[in-house]
Amino acid sequence: MATARSNLEAMADWLAATAKKIFLEDGEHGTTAHIWVKGYPLFVGVTGSEDGKDALRALLEMAARGGADGCGVVTEGWASGGDPESLARAVAWRASGRSLEKLPGRTEMLCIGLASPAGIEHREFEIQRAGSKVRLRKQPPTEPYLNRFLSDLPWPTPPAGVRRRARRAARGRTKTGGSHG
Repeated sequence: MATARSNLEAMADWLAATAKKIFLEDGEHGTTAHIWVKGYPLFVGVTGSEDGKDALRALLEMAARGGADGCGVVTEGWASGGDPESLARAVAWRASGRSLEKLPGRTEMLCIGLASPAGIEHREFEIQRAGSKVRLRKQPPTEPYLNRFLSDLPWPTPPAGVRRRARRAARGRTKTGGSHG
């Protein structure tokens, strides 16, 4: 079933609200895959290893091929400034064996992404920690980190008649059966 753009945005907003609630209650949010089937969300925890990331992409591809309404990912990550110098500093820091968690000037982020046949939606929140208090501040989406998992999923192509009816409906014209009598 094709997912309307407004429905995609509503699912992304719901996923962001749910992820924020879990994060604020637990102080963290593990990487999870989210798959909507007939309007119901299913959740699967994913490890952060390369094998886990490969399995995550494979799972999302299978769900898309199978006709899922939408596929999403929630994870924590870090932003280093967005410019080439900051990126180079982060790469050098990590190459020296140090954790990105300790990188000076980095920003901790909660990233939410959702894809459907209607497109991709992202929500990003800066994680602000002060002692035992944690706050999430909404950020405008930047270069979507989660596109590695969500872009180019193999959504089924609806039959030609369904595509034509969808295009007509989008233009405000529908074909009706006419009146008898």
